[in-house]
Amino acid sequence: MLLYLLLQRLVCYSSKLAQICKLDLIAGLAILFFATLNISHATQPAYYRYYDNAGVVTVSKSVTQQHIRRGYDVLDHNMNLIKHVPAYHVEKDLKQAPARAAQSRQQQQDLQLKRAYHNVSHAKQKKQESIGNIQKQLSQQYQQMHNLQIQRAQLLRQQAGYVRNGEKVSTEIKQKLELNHAYTQSVRQVIEQLKQNLIQQTQFYDNIIQRLQRLE
Repeated sequence: MLLYLLLQRLVCYSSKLAQICKLDLIAGLAILFFATLNISHATQPAYYRYYDNAGVVTVSKSVTQQHIRRGYDVLDHNMNLIKHVPAYHVEKDLKQAPARAAQSRQQQQDLQLKRAYHNVSHAKQKKQESIGNIQKQLSQQYQQMHNLQIQRAQLLRQQAGYVRNGEKVSTEIKQKLELNHAYTQSVRQVIEQLKQNLIQQTQFYDNIIQRLQRLE
């Protein structure tokens, strides 16, 4: 009987202790919650302070033109400094506008460059493909020029034969020589244009590769 009473009191004591611990835990959580709210509230901007030329301080709950023109301090509810905002100068801003515009254009160009060529390796591959294509066309034109030169040499020999024999050069030979000359001039122009394209494409891709190297 005595043992039963002791066990009953022990159970009752344990139950009360658990309730006390539970209440302590709830109270602790509540204190932590309100403390967090206070910290969050304290770090939020509440006041804005600036100084005039005479050093006179002005504090307000909103930002005015004077704040912006002179620069101002952002304060919390306890008047502690959160951050300082520098003064805004119109003339300085206008002077910097072209540089900002140029920087913005460069950033846009860089973005387009990355989309088009991805990286340096891809750009080098594109360069090789472009240069290889032009060189192939040049090779074809040089071969065409060689064939025209051979044809012209044959026509000139035929023309010389007429002259040696004291005969009048045939109209066909003359027409073929004129046509050969016209074709030769045309091929020569194509070759010069391809050479220019080769230089331009080389410089074009070199600039892209250099820019991508700086971006990587």
